[in-house]
Amino acid sequence: MSDDELLALAKQSGLLTSLSDQAYDSLMSGDYRVLRQFAQRILEFSTKPEGPDAKTL
Repeated sequence: MSDDELLALAKQSGLLTSLSDQAYDSLMSGDYRVLRQFAQRILEFSTKPEGPDAKTL
């Protein structure tokens, strides 16, 4: 996923409104590390067996 696609998705999902001021300023300056880290954590969480779709006993 390109930086532009990632930024567009973040805007569409409302993620940008929940970022800290520092993270938002970094993004607007072209530093997409925060956004990429966030996306990576979501992917890691969603692929774990105990992720959102896991069955609970």
